Amino acid sequence: MSQALSPASPSGPPPRAAKVLTVIGLALLTIFAFAALAAPVIAPYDPASQVAPPFSDPSRQHLLGTDDLGQDLLSELIFGARVSLATGIVAAAVATLLATVAGLTAGLLRGWLDAILMRTVDAVLAVPLLPLLLVVSAFFDPGRTAMVLITGLILTPRAAREIRSQALAVSNLGPVDAARSMGAGPLHLLSRHLLPGAFPVVAAQFVRAVAVAIIFEASLSFLGLGDPTSRSWGTMLFFANARGAFVSDAWLWWVAPPGLCIGMTVVAFALIGFGLEERTDPRLRAGNWRLKGGQSSQGRRPQAPDPNAPLLVVEHLTIDYEGRETIRALDSLSLNLSQGELLVLGGPSGSGKSTLAAAILGLIRAPGGTVAGRVLVEGRDLAGLSSEELRRLRGKVVALVPQAAMNALNPVVRVLEQVAEAVRVHQPVGRSAARGRARELLATVGLAPERVSAFPHELSGGMRQRVAIAMAIANEPRLIVADEPAAGLDVVAQLEILALLTDLRERLGVAMIVISHDRPAMLMRGARLMELAKGQAVSPCSAPHLSPASTAPAILVPAQPDGTRPSNPPILEVSHLRKSFHSARNGQAAEVLRGVDMHVGQAEVVGLIGRSGTGKTTLARVLTGLTKPGAGRLVFNGVELLDLPGRRQRAARRDLQLVGQDPYGWLAPRMSVRQLVAEPLVIHRVGRSDGGNDRVSEALADVGLQPAARYLDRYPHELSGGERQRVAFARAIVLAPALIVADEPTSMLDINLRQEIVQLIGQLRDRRKIAFLYITHDIALARSICDRVLVMEEGRIIEECESGQLGSGIHHPATERLLDAAKTLAGI
Repeated sequence: MSQALSPASPSGPPPRAAKVLTVIGLALLTIFAFAALAAPVIAPYDPASQVAPPFSDPSRQHLLGTDDLGQDLLSELIFGARVSLATGIVAAAVATLLATVAGLTAGLLRGWLDAILMRTVDAVLAVPLLPLLLVVSAFFDPGRTAMVLITGLILTPRAAREIRSQALAVSNLGPVDAARSMGAGPLHLLSRHLLPGAFPVVAAQFVRAVAVAIIFEASLSFLGLGDPTSRSWGTMLFFANARGAFVSDAWLWWVAPPGLCIGMTVVAFALIGFGLEERTDPRLRAGNWRLKGGQSSQGRRPQAPDPNAPLLVVEHLTIDYEGRETIRALDSLSLNLSQGELLVLGGPSGSGKSTLAAAILGLIRAPGGTVAGRVLVEGRDLAGLSSEELRRLRGKVVALVPQAAMNALNPVVRVLEQVAEAVRVHQPVGRSAARGRARELLATVGLAPERVSAFPHELSGGMRQRVAIAMAIANEPRLIVADEPAAGLDVVAQLEILALLTDLRERLGVAMIVISHDRPAMLMRGARLMELAKGQAVSPCSAPHLSPASTAPAILVPAQPDGTRPSNPPILEVSHLRKSFHSARNGQAAEVLRGVDMHVGQAEVVGLIGRSGTGKTTLARVLTGLTKPGAGRLVFNGVELLDLPGRRQRAARRDLQLVGQDPYGWLAPRMSVRQLVAEPLVIHRVGRSDGGNDRVSEALADVGLQPAARYLDRYPHELSGGERQRVAFARAIVLAPALIVADEPTSMLDINLRQEIVQLIGQLRDRRKIAFLYITHDIALARSICDRVLVMEEGRIIEECESGQLGSGIHHPATERLLDAAKTLAGI
């Protein structure tokens, strides 16, 4: 029987495992906290009074017996909770507060401050914690306050390094770039983005610090370096050791109870910390599921592959996502795939394509669940495989080429090492052999030898996608699932990646599922096509019978008529703009912008096209203040921005907003739509007394999200890709800017959503008189909406023309290559 999941009942959803563990932790901590606070009331005796003969055995009057002085051990245990808990919590609070301030500050500001803080941390971490604590404690009076402060200070460095690492990771994500582009200063970034993003790590460090502090207090007290006048679980162990309890039966009631209390307190805080991330991340609160009708894979015999079975069988698969409302992602979907076969899976966003890919790899997680049906790979039902069996299957039998290679690759590890790691996961080879195999794989996918030691950010989008493909084929899988492998790439790179996948399939004999919402993938040689809509297969067909209307429109769509718009006075002027980046690989400077000259007129839409790696995104980051240029002039609204200091420059950029490429990574996941759209108002202190909520609702209405009340309290994960991008545009227009830089705002969307976003740009231009710099790989969309088109190549603007002239005149060779590739992709 296959496993099935059903949504929790509305009357009272059962808690997830994390919630159950959190409740258990809170219950344990509540018991100890109550004992500590109510000790004078609930303790049967004064712990300092002799109430029975020494070493009395446990009895009804003395449940744990007495110590060598005749004092009641249960009373000592109850009073000991006060000191042990207080010491642990206060020391952990001191350590976490200091670590949070140091870690977030270092992660945000970086530079010399980061260097000083981290070198100090390294020096402290070089010494083992307990010996360091013993040495420091020996120089101070054994008072409780001194012990708390010393413990807190010694625990700070390790927590600071962990928090700083998380702060660095968060500061490099899209939401922080979005806030910077809106003009956010350090305090806003810290309070609204870095601290919420780092909070799970902060909470985990606090929990760890409490546990370590309680153990340290017990250790110091046991060694006689604590305060013997205060009663704690640690001093109980100290006196038990000093008075011979360990060599007699007295240890059962004198040593074991405080030791057990220390252990249970540490466990309680660990369980509480386990559930904190779920409470702070809306994506983990989206739904609650319970398993029904299935059996655990625990204890089952491993399933052996059936050599006579089809490679992949999907039988009546139904998958739901539970949130504010139940969403059926797949609805009784069935398909078969044989060895060496190519299936191109099309359909609009939200049709269930990526859900199917996740199901084939056994990656469906809450709030998603399989309601009915099953997935069989080599005859094995994935629902019946253990975690270890699934791990061996992924990469070895079924491999994934992810959509956004930059998000899938580790940004701080060279690509050669990442491919070598993929080899070693499934093959018992040494590091040297794995690196040799990695070089072969990277050569197979067409990555130049001089690029194999680069970091992901030093590669173009097409190069990163080649690395992801090399990792997918590293262990010679029988099936590759490529999820939108050409999305976000320029037209030339799209052709190259799709040709590479076709070639690999034919050379390696591997089966392949290519997920795409674009026509190019539909034209891959030998492809069997299946289109999804609302989780169902609606049009299985072969390439010769494919209707162009079911994929993408012709690439050269009608352009805006020439001369319909007068030349408007410039709102943005860029002169001789240059930017270089120093490579960590060879220390040399790579010039990305090489003297860019351009302008954008008021209420004008200017398109910027070019191949990946030509400098388009770097130009967008320079214009919006995310990257400092090396030289040049940048005049916006008549003000030379580069001459202004930081705070005044951020204020001057209030009328210049940015919309990023990735609708999934551009919005902060912990912020609601109301908070996201209102963020520019908060940054610039607008709307506090004149209806900020009204501005938010008006902006949402202007981008087509109506009624606004339906969206205000939703989170990004509850929206479709098109809705998320509309929220990004609403946030950009809420301050009524004069210019919006839209950096590939449609590249991650299907063709229907692309057309909707382009229409939205035209409506905002006409309705709000906003100018746009529209950066895109899609020549068709550029021609359909832009007044002028700029072509960028190797960091320069090499051509400028009216949109109607694009494709109908003599162009620069680089422009012709883009046009030829676009025509090929369109099947013209």
